[in-house]
Amino acid sequence: MATTAEAGPVRPARRIPRFWAVDSTPFSAAGDRPQPCRVVLRQVDDNDFELVETLVYTPPDDLPDRPAAPLAILPGWLTSDLASIPGILGWFARRHGRHTPAALAHDFLITGDDEKPPPDLPVDWVLPPERADVLFRHMLTASGVPPVRAYLMWAAVTARTRWTTRLHRKLGLVAWGLAALAGTAVLAVGLARGSTPMVAAALAAPVPAALLWGNQYVAGLIAGYAVWWALLGSAPAWTAYKLYQGVEGLVWLARRLRRRRRGMATAGEVPPPVPYDAR
Repeated sequence: MATTAEAGPVRPARRIPRFWAVDSTPFSAAGDRPQPCRVVLRQVDDNDFELVETLVYTPPDDLPDRPAAPLAILPGWLTSDLASIPGILGWFARRHGRHTPAALAHDFLITGDDEKPPPDLPVDWVLPPERADVLFRHMLTASGVPPVRAYLMWAAVTARTRWTTRLHRKLGLVAWGLAALAGTAVLAVGLARGSTPMVAAALAAPVPAALLWGNQYVAGLIAGYAVWWALLGSAPAWTAYKLYQGVEGLVWLARRLRRRRRGMATAGEVPPPVPYDAR
């Protein structure tokens, strides 16, 4: 680290990616100098953040059914947990990163059954969930998120949409999940026995199984092959996390027993805290 005679150590200048320093297309800030975007958030609880400054998304001109004006998400319109990525998938993607603006915009566009869009939101930005999911994929790739990661994240939000919308989609997703478990079992047995036909059948199974996703076939196909990838990458993290939870519970139990020995009242004592990522 460089030093000066009077000021002491001087930290080297941190290199900021061009997306955050110069040009964050398709996202921008509001105002006379809209580039680059500024994702300014205020934490409101252990997991959620409120948007503090306006975030603007300008869709490309060649986007099908492109809304007439850019999407401007105003402060107070959005509370989000950023990208809803389970902690055990931290090896694949974090809750924040290059995908943060796209995740925020997608969270805003996806509304629950008991939620209504802000009255000032242009009507052509009130989108059905399926279209918001596809737009999320466009946002990711345009922001410079690597293509494989972008498509995997799109498949994940598509699965969520299928689970939270019509009943036949939920049933199709359940059937697909059972097929994925069966295919995984066949693959494991085939590898253990050295059976080439069983391994080949398991590897080909996601192709017909993706038909259960209907017109979102591509997302189902990606999810079918990503299941094994996610299991292999997440199993060690899941095991380590469960061990941590056990240690946390033992420490809580030891502290409670210690208080009892000291004659402290335990009536109404709260249960051990659940670690954040488990919620």
